[in-house]
Amino acid sequence: MNNFAYNILTSFWAKRGERGSSERIQGTIHRLTEMSDQTNNEGLAPDKFTYTSLMLALVNEKTPGNLEKCGAVLDRMEDLAERTGKKALMPDEMAYATIMNGYSHEGNAQMIESLIRRMKCKGIPCTDIAYNILLNAIVKIKAHDVAERAEDVLKR
Repeated sequence: MNNFAYNILTSFWAKRGERGSSERIQGTIHRLTEMSDQTNNEGLAPDKFTYTSLMLALVNEKTPGNLEKCGAVLDRMEDLAERTGKKALMPDEMAYATIMNGYSHEGNAQMIESLIRRMKCKGIPCTDIAYNILLNAIVKIKAHDVAERAEDVLKR
């Protein structure tokens, strides 16, 4: 037995974006952790996919404060990966893109740029996905220097 069926559920709840989805996923993470600990079955433990689904639910709920919670999930993933040595828990580009999309909806290009720097420091490849999200955020700002900022992103 493994976490695959649970991850299908968490993905479903995350994509719906209904209020309370993140709490359901947090409950599932708690149950998976308990079952994994009780049975010594690592295959039941929450993984990168489970935590990324939680982040997506937080973003999709669009509740004030949820992006900060998303950041805490990202921190937790990194901490767990480093503390346990399970590199499979280390956030990947999809995890980062999830929180970046949330900040993009707010037009918060600075936070996205900070996350891109963080990815690079962690050795996570930064592809067009992250830069496209950043460009979307810059365009939403409607600042006087939007064209210059967008051009700077394209030069990276």
